Amino acid sequence: MTATIVAANINAQSLSNSVVRVGGIDKKENVYLNNGRQFSGAVRSNNGNTANKTTLGGSRWYNYIDWMSKLNASVLSNSQFPYMWFRPDMFGIYSDGSGGFVADTIQFATYAMTFDPISNNTDFNSPTAYPGEIAVKTGNSYTLDSVKVRGIYGRNPAKAGIVDTLRFSFINGNGSSTNMPFYYFTGMMSNFGYDTVRFGAIWHNPSTNTALKNPGATGAPAVIVKDLLLTAASVNDTDVNGLNEFAVAANMSVPAGNYVGATVTFKSGDTYAAFSDTAYRGSINPTAPFKYGMFRPLFFEQNTSGFPTYTPGNWNMGHVKFLPESPSWDSMYVPAVAYTAGLKTEFPDMDFLVSCPTCNLTAVADVNTIQGVIGDAIPTPANQEVSISYSMNNSTDLNFTLNNSLGQLISSQRINKATNGKASFNLSNISSGIYFCTVEANGLTTTKRIVVAH
Repeated sequence: MTATIVAANINAQSLSNSVVRVGGIDKKENVYLNNGRQFSGAVRSNNGNTANKTTLGGSRWYNYIDWMSKLNASVLSNSQFPYMWFRPDMFGIYSDGSGGFVADTIQFATYAMTFDPISNNTDFNSPTAYPGEIAVKTGNSYTLDSVKVRGIYGRNPAKAGIVDTLRFSFINGNGSSTNMPFYYFTGMMSNFGYDTVRFGAIWHNPSTNTALKNPGATGAPAVIVKDLLLTAASVNDTDVNGLNEFAVAANMSVPAGNYVGATVTFKSGDTYAAFSDTAYRGSINPTAPFKYGMFRPLFFEQNTSGFPTYTPGNWNMGHVKFLPESPSWDSMYVPAVAYTAGLKTEFPDMDFLVSCPTCNLTAVADVNTIQGVIGDAIPTPANQEVSISYSMNNSTDLNFTLNNSLGQLISSQRINKATNGKASFNLSNISSGIYFCTVEANGLTTTKRIVVAH
C-alpha cells in the first residue's frame, strides 16, 4: 500500500510484524466469531437500545464496525484479540498458528477511535441502513453519553485482592485550533475506492497513555478521564456472546460540527518484573491461564485478502497505537487506515452512545405506526427462507423489495388488497450477509434488516 499523509511532521509508515493474529486460546473467541454480530431492528440487540421512531430527538448507539459490515460483511469473520498492557516491557504468550506457544512483547499500550456522526444522506444517517434513528447534522450539538468496549478480561484467580484499571479518556474537536486536528491520506491504492481519506487525530499523552489536549490549541477544553476499576467480579461482566463488556459514562457535551475521540488503556494493579515476566503462566492451563490481569480488546480486520471499500464520509477515522512504536507516530494515535491489509488488527469494536434533543429522525413516516404492523424478519439469522408478516388496518396493496447492503435489487413481490399474511423470500441462492427488505404501503415505507447465514 502506498499512501502519503498531507500534514506537517507526520509520515505514514508500516510497522511489520507488530501485531499477531491470536487464535484458539479462549473458547469465547470462537463463540463470538461463529455467532457474528446479531442485529435487531435499527440498533444492535446487545446494546439494549430501542429505536426512536415517533418524536424529534432521542439517542442511539453508533459503531464503526456495524457500518463496515454493510460495505463488506467479511469484516465480521476476521476477529482479533491482541494483548494490551500499560507499558511495553511486559511479555505475552500467544499461539504461533501451529499449536505452539511463544513469547513476544505486548502489542498495545493503548488504543483509540475517533468518530463523527455527522453526514447528509449516507453513512450513519442513511434512512435505509438506520431507519428511525436520530440523524446528527452539522448544526446539531449533541452529548456523548457513554462508550462501550468488548474483549477478554483475564486474571489470576489466586490474586482476588488485585484491582486493575481500564482507563478511558474523551475529547472533541474539528480542526487545528481544537483538540482534534484532521489530516488526509492521499495516493491510496485504487482498491480503496477513493484517492483521499480524511481522519481526525487524537494527540497521545505518553506518560498516561490517554488523550492529550492539543499542545497547539488555545482555549481547547480539558481531556475527560474516567477510570473503571476491574476486580475479580468484573470477569462476570459479559454480553450475550460471552465477551467481557465494559462501559463508562462520558457525559461530554459536543458543540455543533465537532467529532469525538475516545481512548482505552489497561493498567495492571499487580507488580511484575520488567522485560521478563509473562502475562500467561507459560502454558495453556485452562483453569488459571493468567499470571497477571490482562485485557484483550476485540478488533476486526476488514479483509484478510485485500482492501476494504471506503466511503468519502468524514466518520472514517479508526485509530490504534502499536508497540513497538515507530518514532514518527510518537505524538498521536495511529490511524487504522494506514495499516489496512498490512497488519492483522485494525478496527476496534467500540460503541458510542449519543443523545441529541434537536436532531431529526432518518426514517420517513413508518407503516408500523400509521397503517398497521409489519413484523420483523423471521428467522434471524435466516438460511433458506425468510418471512415478514403483516397485519394492516384496512385492505392494502403492499410492495416488498429485497436489496443487498449496496442497494442492489435481489428480489421483489407485490401483494394486492391484503390485511393479514406474510411475504417470503427464498435465500438459497444468495450469499451470506446483511440485506434490507423495504415494505411500501399507501406511499409509506418501513425497512427491515435481514441477516443471512448459510
